[in-house]
Amino acid sequence: MPHLKLDQSLVDEARALALHIGEPVIDFISDHTTVAIERATLRLIGIDGIDEEEVPLPNCIVDNAFSFLPGGILRPFGTHTVRTTSRGRYACCYRH
Repeated sequence: MPHLKLDQSLVDEARALALHIGEPVIDFISDHTTVAIERATLRLIGIDGIDEEEVPLPNCIVDNAFSFLPGGILRPFGTHTVRTTSRGRYACCYRH
């Protein structure tokens, strides 16, 4: 894969600014989120259906990712989904 020729100091500055902007948002989410909100968030991005036990996928995903909830489900869900290709669309809902 070809590499972009970017000034590393600008990349570092952009990452620092993103962290500076994102930290208060994550803190706000941590103080205000609930399991119901996290399930609704997944439904809003189109996560739908049921697992083999007829449990709604948003419920399954949130229940299996509960430790990530203090910062919200979207970031870890998105990261996991992008990294996981071998088990299908919603691999993080499978019980390990």
